Amino acid sequence: MRYLTTLLFFALLFVLFGCDSFDNESKLRDKLERIESTIPKEKISIKNLKSEANRSVVERGGFFKSPIYKIDGYHMSGLINNSSLLAHFKDFKLELTYYSKTGTIIDTETVVLYENLNPQESKNFKIKINSPEDTHESKASVLEATYFN
Repeated sequence: MRYLTTLLFFALLFVLFGCDSFDNESKLRDKLERIESTIPKEKISIKNLKSEANRSVVERGGFFKSPIYKIDGYHMSGLINNSSLLAHFKDFKLELTYYSKTGTIIDTETVVLYENLNPQESKNFKIKINSPEDTHESKASVLEATYFN
């Protein structure tokens, strides 16, 4: 029974990887890393995206008066995740899309997030954005990322 299981395992490897399946482990790792490095859009994801106004105090509040704030730009925060097994990525080019209440695209913006992500790593990020006035919702997608070793 064990002989049959081992034989089926090697037959499966041969079918999946062809003759290269009998390469040593380091060659297989290198091959997987090369493949993953060419598809950063599929391996990088963004979650928990939030847009918030940067507020600065114009006038401090007191006992009977609330503080007065002014909006000094906007920032976006979220979690960026590298789901690859071996590939390291950095310098993520993101496309930010801003939507109105009716779901119409108001504007798009391209920004670069200068972070390093190791395989299977997630990091929180915060970037300054130029959100249009009537923005109801915003989404981000990864356009490209730089592979590094």
